[in-house]
Amino acid sequence: MRHKRQLSTRKLPLVVFLAGLALVAVLSGYVLERYVLGSFVATKGKAPTPPREPAASTAKTEITVPTTSLWRVQVGAFSSKDQADKLVTALKGKGFGAYISGTDPYRVLAGVTKTKEAAQKLSDQLTKVGYKPYVAEFKQAAGSFTLALVDQAYVPVFRNGILSMADAVPAEAGAWDSYYLGKKTDFISSSTGVAATLANVTQKMTMTAPPKATEALHAALSALLQKASANAQDIKSFAEKGGKDLYVKATTSYLEVIEAYDRFLAQLPK
Repeated sequence: MRHKRQLSTRKLPLVVFLAGLALVAVLSGYVLERYVLGSFVATKGKAPTPPREPAASTAKTEITVPTTSLWRVQVGAFSSKDQADKLVTALKGKGFGAYISGTDPYRVLAGVTKTKEAAQKLSDQLTKVGYKPYVAEFKQAAGSFTLALVDQAYVPVFRNGILSMADAVPAEAGAWDSYYLGKKTDFISSSTGVAATLANVTQKMTMTAPPKATEALHAALSALLQKASANAQDIKSFAEKGGKDLYVKATTSYLEVIEAYDRFLAQLPK
């Protein structure tokens, strides 16, 4: 009897041990099914998540446009646009360029030159046909502008576009100086040079794809360069061929370019 009790006592730890193994197996199977296989089934068939690209860094670029002093010949200033329009029509009919600048008052301009001497020559021509022009110096809008650009490869393209405009405006004024001062050879060479430079810059600008954040500004600068390039071609044509109609067209479109350039600079962030 005592022997049977001893055997029974020895078997008890073995039973407990086997029961523990069974419990561990059950728990392991649950964990495997719940967390490992379940995760595999949930993600099966889904495209892997692509790695995140590092955010592009935005750099601030400062562009400084130099101040330019020019001279304008003003023929009249009116509170009424109708009166200004009548003067423009009359001036063009007599072979002068004419453009309305501003709104308060409406100033009628006949030309812009680089020197006072050349402006006075144009003023004298207007005086001979009965007008009372006014010659005045003015500063072309300028300053430093800060742009936040993501694509640093685009920076030199944009900078070159703005600075080319800053150079073209006084260069064309200098070409008109040559005309009013009777220097025909200089007039042809300078107008030809400006036309070639602007055509090249305009082509590069229009063929460059800008960063998305700069699309509106890029479009505005491209349009301005195209306008200036067309005007440079008008001046070149007049320098080579002469003629009243070409003169009126070239001088008027130059005045329009100056006004458009001022508006463009005004929209740039300081």
